[in-house]
Amino acid sequence: MIRWIALLMVLCLVPCFAAAEEPALLDGMLAAVAERYPLTEREGNELSDFEANGMAFHVTSYDAAGLGFVSAMTAKDPTGRTVMDTLVVNPFEVDAPMLSFDGIYMGGSMLMTEVYDTLLEKGFSAESLEAAAPAPTVVEAEGTAYWYDDILLFSWKGEENADALACLKAYLEETAKAPACDAAAKKQAAAAYTENLLAQGGIATDMIKAAIGEEKTAALLRELVFGTGEPAE
Repeated sequence: MIRWIALLMVLCLVPCFAAAEEPALLDGMLAAVAERYPLTEREGNELSDFEANGMAFHVTSYDAAGLGFVSAMTAKDPTGRTVMDTLVVNPFEVDAPMLSFDGIYMGGSMLMTEVYDTLLEKGFSAESLEAAAPAPTVVEAEGTAYWYDDILLFSWKGEENADALACLKAYLEETAKAPACDAAAKKQAAAAYTENLLAQGGIATDMIKAAIGEEKTAALLRELVFGTGEPAE
């Protein structure tokens, strides 16, 4: 799942002396998506709001006409000193890869965008995205390898909201060039990421499982975060 949720859950326990100002970046990102693909908010459920490691999470899901599925998640600690934003763009109607954005705000900003291979055909140009996106401004030390590193097509890390928004817009430019595809087949291909995440885990996924249990975590990821639904029999 999202790599930096785990970092957030640790950082929120570190003393911080100034409340984080909730950024408008997530709203700007949703607006950028909606400019190309009209968004219709889905009805939430009991997992739209939950708590994990002292953080209060809220998830909103959308159908994106002509694209697929979009979700936005925010998390705050009780003091308001730490805020996190997550955006997932999961194309089902065009053969484009999945985008995941994470932002953590604790006085400063830590922002990350990653694009994962959920493609039916290998026609997406990561090189075009790298050329159009702003240069990363944060270099992260090499850490533990995870199974999803093998399907990572693009990664960007920085500190400026404008750069993160430009990165998303570069991705949307590439999705606009992607061919239409069979939505059921594409959703099944995208579901492989969700199901591997549940089966093989990740730092954030494992922490959420510990907080709300495996069954609720599976429902959260399938229905609200990635929109892939129950796996095909």
